[in-house]
Amino acid sequence: MPSPPGAADLAHRRDGVIIGPVRWEYWGAGLFVVAGFLLTSMGGAVFAAPVTLPLMYLAVRHHPTRPFRWAGGAIAALTTVELVWAIVYIVDGEEQPSIWLMPLATGLCVLVLFATARRRERLGRRSPRPV
Repeated sequence: MPSPPGAADLAHRRDGVIIGPVRWEYWGAGLFVVAGFLLTSMGGAVFAAPVTLPLMYLAVRHHPTRPFRWAGGAIAALTTVELVWAIVYIVDGEEQPSIWLMPLATGLCVLVLFATARRRERLGRRSPRPV
């Protein structure tokens, strides 16, 4: 079944019927609220990070506004800092400076990655390539 133009943003049922556009800004904002709540809980963000970080990256890539990308980047960076701190604490204990340096460095990298993430348009096989 050929997909209509812009089909990447459309939701499909099991029988292949298109049911409408996926509202990235709504589920992305909801995901940010859930991730923010998990950050305030005692270690909830650490356990949920394998699910929330990839979903937040998808939400950030599909939303066109810069404030949304920065908000998602800040929440993802804080989640990453908490996750990396827990990993360093388990592996290396409270050795200085790794207990604060590794989480800080990875958090900054994630913030930059999320803040600069943009959706790239796919080129078809027959479409002209940009020069």
